[in-house]
Amino acid sequence: MGDHKHPLIIVGNIMETVFVESLLKLSSDKVIFIGGIYNKFELEVVRSNALSYLHGHSVGGTNPSLLEAMASKNICICHNNEFNKGVVGDSGFYFKTTQEISNIISEIENNDFSVYKNEVFEKVNSHFNWVNIVKLYASYFNKIVK
Repeated sequence: MGDHKHPLIIVGNIMETVFVESLLKLSSDKVIFIGGIYNKFELEVVRSNALSYLHGHSVGGTNPSLLEAMASKNICICHNNEFNKGVVGDSGFYFKTTQEISNIISEIENNDFSVYKNEVFEKVNSHFNWVNIVKLYASYFNKIVK
């Protein structure tokens, strides 16, 4: 993926599969697998100190891990699809290939994108909050029953 200034820290439960075993062989000082973090405070410490958050989900809807990364003021690097674009909008980066990921990371490492951190934080606080979500559901249900 290129020679980057920062390590890639992979957080998550590691299941024993042939695919995961092949990934673990990539472990080095630049690719670090730290396993699952189930303590909310510890996970927030990792997120809040990250340069960026890589969101590889290619299907689905509003993903909680993406919202949590946004709330942690991470620069979001997301798989290029309508779901992720609907959440992050113009305040992040999108990829389809590993080369695009490498290019994006280089761009982030060499430029100041702190404005994106504040934009995603504001977006998650203003749009993806319980008060707004309840209003949206109420409006939707009112349209159904009319």
